[in-house]
Amino acid sequence: MKLAKKIRFLVIGLSLTPLVVGGTIFLVVSGMTAETRSVNEEYRQYQDRFPDLVQPPAPGIRIPPRPLVPGIVLLAMLLGGSIVATRIVRDFQKRLQVISETTHRIADGNLDTPLTVSWNDEVGDLARDLNRMRHAIRESRAQQSRLLMGVTHDLGSPLTTILGYLEALEDGMITGESEMKQTFRTIRGKAETLQTRIDDLLELTRLRDIPDNLHRRPLALGSYLDELCTSFRDEAELSGRVFSWKNGLSSQDMIKADPEQLDRVFENLFHNALRYTRPGDQILLDARIETARDARVIIIHLDDSGPGLGDLNPDEAFSLFSRGSKSRNEPGFGLGLAIVRSILAVQGMTITAGTSPLGGARFTVRATV
Repeated sequence: MKLAKKIRFLVIGLSLTPLVVGGTIFLVVSGMTAETRSVNEEYRQYQDRFPDLVQPPAPGIRIPPRPLVPGIVLLAMLLGGSIVATRIVRDFQKRLQVISETTHRIADGNLDTPLTVSWNDEVGDLARDLNRMRHAIRESRAQQSRLLMGVTHDLGSPLTTILGYLEALEDGMITGESEMKQTFRTIRGKAETLQTRIDDLLELTRLRDIPDNLHRRPLALGSYLDELCTSFRDEAELSGRVFSWKNGLSSQDMIKADPEQLDRVFENLFHNALRYTRPGDQILLDARIETARDARVIIIHLDDSGPGLGDLNPDEAFSLFSRGSKSRNEPGFGLGLAIVRSILAVQGMTITAGTSPLGGARFTVRATV
């Protein structure tokens, strides 16, 4: 309703503008006409009284008895204003029709037809925003489809294995002590995989509810990393990996962050390295501070000597449901790195992925001091 009122105001304004201007010109020219007619009358009076002294006025000075010229000008301006107003309104209505049809297609579920426009105004901005919204909805639906497919397969596969072994035990097909122990180990392993994937689904719901402010406080990142890396070294030794770190940060290098959320970030990155490396492989954390564009930036590299990202694009490593391997035998849904990026983004930090000098994957966290 408001938009219709604006259109009516536009039409009225464009119509009244030539009317006011034309009326003004009409009054001015009419006054000039009356003045000129009065001068002609005086000429004629003096000519009658003094025919030998006063010459008749030039023919061009005489004006028709009716002001036709101002009327024609006024009519032309009214017609011109009406034409311009009509064209503006029709163009505006045409653009609104395109926007309306696009919103109806999106509402009906058609997300494959892009809205291509070349308008460089507010309506064009609205059209481009609709295009971005359409793309975001389509990507969200694709993620939901991948989630459903992943849940169906990744939860169903270990569950099917567990049920198969239980039926075999029930039917007496597994009787030997060694066979039964191996069966129980297999069932336990599949149950743990199932639990891991259920935990990932719960983690996904927490990912969508990360608070904007968290519990951020000043944190001496150098001391924090030393304490964290000590626990990582002990855990790596139990797994047969070689973990080391280089800490180039001082106690004066402070950032504002939530320590508990940072624990989640680095633990996720560390366990990701453990998952994709083998006994004897190296894992290295290197923290330093650099100056870029008059700003001091803390850079933390986490490298490993594993197989790396493989065919996975570094930009896709942080997408939901991305895995370094296409195998369905891996635990989890590929949510870890997506969670890491979300937590860091809320705290004003960034993370990128690439190839490590050790031959495996490298994850780089950046934070401004």
